Amino acid sequence: DVTVGYDLKNAIIQYIKGDEEAVVGYNEQHQQIIKEVASVLTTRITEDMSDYQKVQAIYQWYRDETTYMSWGNNALYNIFVAHCGECDDFTLTFALFMDILDIECYCIGGKIYAYNEDGTVGEDINLGHAWNAIYLDAENGKNKQWYYVDVTWGEFDTSRTIGYINQMDGVGFYFGDNSIR
Repeated sequence: DVTVGYDLKNAIIQYIKGDEEAVVGYNEQHQQIIKEVASVLTTRITEDMSDYQKVQAIYQWYRDETTYMSWGNNALYNIFVAHCGECDDFTLTFALFMDILDIECYCIGGKIYAYNEDGTVGEDINLGHAWNAIYLDAENGKNKQWYYVDVTWGEFDTSRTIGYINQMDGVGFYFGDNSIR
């Protein structure tokens, strides 16, 4: 679960259910955040969607509505009000969406390594990065399993499972490149 303080998750859920009073007591910035998250969830998610379809819809919202850009130090404000942020902003806010949708999700941070053509770990690109891992039935004939989602770099490929994200001395590393969206 993502802890955002003031029980923001509950306020968002209550606001989605039509409780306009759910925002009372929050400052203007938090009210904007509650309303934006609720708007995304009510316009992009329907009750008949599978979890996979919900993840796709949220992922697509990021692709459509956000930009990679350094912006302050408040992930919620950056993404839901300014509609821009860095990898940690994308990762934390994506986890909030998944928490509200009851989809198991973790935030992962670590180093980025090049991925060699032969499947081995290449050179350290010397960048830190953050991304998510979700536990999901991807509707591809496989049972529920872990997949990575990298909203920052626009990667959500259910043909590749969590095996493509590994652990080295307790620190995640990412196979990819440094071509930021």
